[in-house]
Amino acid sequence: MAYRAGTSGIRGPRRVVVTGAGILTSMGQGWAANAEGFREGRIALKRISLFDTGRQRVRTGGEVELPETLPDGIAIGARLDRASAMLVHAGAEAFGQAGWRQDGTRVPICLGTSAGAMAVGEAYYRQAAAHPGNRRGQSRRIVHYLAESQARNLADALALRGPA
Repeated sequence: MAYRAGTSGIRGPRRVVVTGAGILTSMGQGWAANAEGFREGRIALKRISLFDTGRQRVRTGGEVELPETLPDGIAIGARLDRASAMLVHAGAEAFGQAGWRQDGTRVPICLGTSAGAMAVGEAYYRQAAAHPGNRRGQSRRIVHYLAESQARNLADALALRGPA
């Protein structure tokens, strides 16, 4: 049993309602494309192109093709790392399904990820290792690697205000 927020002191289970969901996979973008692929039993594995697999035993994987354009009304894509751009695509789909408006509404964002901005961290390390004395651009990489940066990117893209 969890304590419900508020002053009533009512005890009971907390409820969560999912009003929208977004998906971007190697199968495609959006629920319709993925559901169709799953129903057909389509295999979405292909030769990996994002990094060199020459020294690896496996050279195929479920690589996501990132759409070239962001959903309507979202114009911050140029500064997003790959993982954040994928999050914005999926988040915009979920946002649309939920029927939310982009009007500065206070909507909290809770995001769990194991390695969302890993590419940003890797770029930081490569730069630091290759040029230890040159710190140019490193502070920007660190800021975008922080745990909350992806949730903030999504909130900014969807014009949401609230805790992240």
